Order: sequence, then structure tokens, then C-alpha cells
Amino acid sequence: MEVVSKESYFPKPVALKVFDWLPNDEIVKLEQTEIGNTATLYEMTRSAKKRSELAKSTGVDTATLEILARLVDLMRVQWVSPKFARMLIVAGYDSAAKVAAANADELCEALASINIGDRFFKGKIGFRDIKRLVHVASYV
Repeated sequence: MEVVSKESYFPKPVALKVFDWLPNDEIVKLEQTEIGNTATLYEMTRSAKKRSELAKSTGVDTATLEILARLVDLMRVQWVSPKFARMLIVAGYDSAAKVAAANADELCEALASINIGDRFFKGKIGFRDIKRLVHVASYV
């Protein structure tokens, strides 16, 4: 049996422009300060103090930074896309730690309820996939 390192569970950083539902001018302000991807932004928003400092230095709205901090934290979990991170936040799971501690049954039900009417995805997210998600979130 081949051993897989934990590093393989971490997704590659994604460009901030994928958050197309957030104000573009706020994303541009971050990109102009060389914060162009989710990994860099995560490091810059790990604490309330860092977020406050970043808001002051870039002029980015504090509320937007709070949302981005939650999104990029969730996107450190394998298989979590920007859209899925947004869905997790709506479901009340706004951090990788909360996903790791989640009851898979409850999380699956919450996501199914939120996705009614294809709000985020056309397909259904299966229980087995949610169990895997909860498991890999523990690596973060």
C-alpha cells in the first residue's frame, strides 16, 4: 500500500479573481499589493489583527476581508472550490475547523437544504463525499 503524504491533501492556491460575486475593486486593491491568490491571502488574514492591518494598508473594506478570510480558510481543504466554500458558509460552517468537527449527516442535510433549486450546484453532493470532506478537513 502506498503512503500518501498530508501535503497532497492541500489544494493549489487560486487567483482571487475567482470570487466574482465580491466587489471587483476590492479584489483589485489586494492584487495591487501582491496578494493575488488564496494562499497568500490566508497568511495575511489569519487573525483579526492581521485583517485590520490589511484593511488599513490596502483600503479594502473590513467586511469584505472577513468574508474572504473565511472563504480562503475553507479552500485550504481538498475539494473545496470558491463556490463550495460559499455554500459551506451559508450552511454555518465558516472555517476548516468547523468542517473537521462537523457531523457528516448534519452537514450533508444542511448542504442539501441550501442547494434546493440548484442554487449552487445542479447535482447532489453525496453523504460519502461529505464524510470524506470532514475527514480531510482534519488535515488542515
